[in-house]
Amino acid sequence: MKQKTALLLIIVLAFTATVWSEVFLNRIEPSIQYEYLDPDSLYGAWSAVNVTYFREVNPYFNYHLGATAHYRNDAALLLYGGIFKTLSRKLFTNLAISGATKCDYLQKYRFDADINLKIFRSEALIATLGYAYVNYHNVHEDIIWRYGLSVYITRFIFQFMIFDNTSKPGDIKSSMNLFSIGYGIEGWQWTYLTFNF
Repeated sequence: MKQKTALLLIIVLAFTATVWSEVFLNRIEPSIQYEYLDPDSLYGAWSAVNVTYFREVNPYFNYHLGATAHYRNDAALLLYGGIFKTLSRKLFTNLAISGATKCDYLQKYRFDADINLKIFRSEALIATLGYAYVNYHNVHEDIIWRYGLSVYITRFIFQFMIFDNTSKPGDIKSSMNLFSIGYGIEGWQWTYLTFNF
């Protein structure tokens, strides 16, 4: 059974500043995030403050740990961690796990995995296939497959992703598209504008 939903537009504006140490081996990234959901009277707006610690163990492996303070209709805390592993010159993967305090809109726990392939000689085009399992504080669960492309052009990152979601109970199917534009300089700041529809 397919879920019929109204068009949902989410605009995310995130600014990330980076504090570096040990010649890029360690860094702390604070960021702020605001999401406007339409219709606002039904969904409300989301805001969040994030702090993430990144550690580069070697050029082929790094990990991150972080926390996010979320606010929508009520406040909640989200903790997360993940790893990045280079498998070959063209192939790399990301694994992540997260969990949040009890609230209506954040997960009890979530697991994410994706594999990424660098395309062309310039490696500026990256294809992504990802999977997520989300367990909420109530009876609901989500299984999400995502796939798409990212293009790196000088200081810009353009990304288009498709998300196919199965919600349980009821095996309710839905899908969402994401288009994102990022601009920044590694070691200084990144700003993203994201549309979900």
